[in-house]
Amino acid sequence: MSFLSRIFRVFGNSRTEGNETIEIPRVGNKEPVCPHCSIALDKMPGRKKKCPSCSEFIFVRTCPEERVKVLVREDQIELIEKKWAIENGAHEQFLAENRDREAIKNQLMSQGIDSPTDLDVKWQQLKASLPKLASEYKWGLYRNARLGMGDVLKKQGKLSEALDTYLEVCFIDLNGPNNCGTKDPEILKMLPPFDPKSAFLAPGVLGYIEKMCKELNVKPEDLGSRFISLSSEVEHQLKLPISAEEAWKELSGELR
Repeated sequence: MSFLSRIFRVFGNSRTEGNETIEIPRVGNKEPVCPHCSIALDKMPGRKKKCPSCSEFIFVRTCPEERVKVLVREDQIELIEKKWAIENGAHEQFLAENRDREAIKNQLMSQGIDSPTDLDVKWQQLKASLPKLASEYKWGLYRNARLGMGDVLKKQGKLSEALDTYLEVCFIDLNGPNNCGTKDPEILKMLPPFDPKSAFLAPGVLGYIEKMCKELNVKPEDLGSRFISLSSEVEHQLKLPISAEEAWKELSGELR
């Protein structure tokens, strides 16, 4: 079936694809009512929160049909995302990403992980993307993938590993990563893989580092040696123009 023949239209709770109509149920509460136990809440939450009655997490999403906030259970989030993918004409991409996630889940289960979480799957996706991004000289996206891995570690409560990953992200940032997308020497003269003149430290990442140092009781002098040790390895692997020692001078000044 050609792409054009698979274009579908959204009609409320259903869509048509070819000659087939697929029902897509509406989900979520537009009123401040818990989607788990149906108790009335004091007010409409603005973000994820626990229900004061059943202690289950309530998630806040925007309904694509009416463009209003709705309260949903975690297991309903994927359906909301699917509806948005249909609305935005990205349903095939959505299905491909779902297949990729299922393949990774099956792979993890074959390795002895009984119930892989979404974070487990996200970690594997990001980790698998690194060699390809490096080979394509997409260092900005490579940096983003490492940042995503740090976020996964943070959410998993692996603060020490997350701290090291955020420090690595800062080191890459201080070297000014670029998305060259090619190894053509002539293009690389105009757009080098790394350009320290375009370096930028993200305030959010600096905030994570400061907070984790407090939680892990990492002293400034220990943080410096930690940064230089791990960054020296990254410097060698990625052939970065700024040394670990030079980068620490910049980073320590920003942290202070």
